[in-house]
Amino acid sequence: MGACCGCLIPANQLMGARLQADGINVIPNVRLNGRESVPYALAGIPSRSTLALGLHGCTKLRENRSHVIAEIRMICDFCEPANLVVYGSAAYGVLDHPLELGIPVHVYAPDSFRRSAFRKAS
Repeated sequence: MGACCGCLIPANQLMGARLQADGINVIPNVRLNGRESVPYALAGIPSRSTLALGLHGCTKLRENRSHVIAEIRMICDFCEPANLVVYGSAAYGVLDHPLELGIPVHVYAPDSFRRSAFRKAS
């Protein structure tokens, strides 16, 4: 994740802010890298808005699951999202915290298995 101009706001958030300033609706994609990343990873993320989370492959390894759960908890507690749009899986209870808070969670499963099966069939 690169920052531009020496600032601490990641480039994807800077682009999202610019698009919003131009009147374009944006759903920020949020991704943490541990507790120490919170100040810059969530910089500029609007509170009480729809946020996107990419979880595809994040919970495949058992040792990663507790980290994913902790990061989703931090995102929910810090940003108080109105909705979560999730690309990946809700397996292993990774989305229990936002659901317990009453946050609507919209999960879009990856289609990689379907695409892989289609490739094998052809």
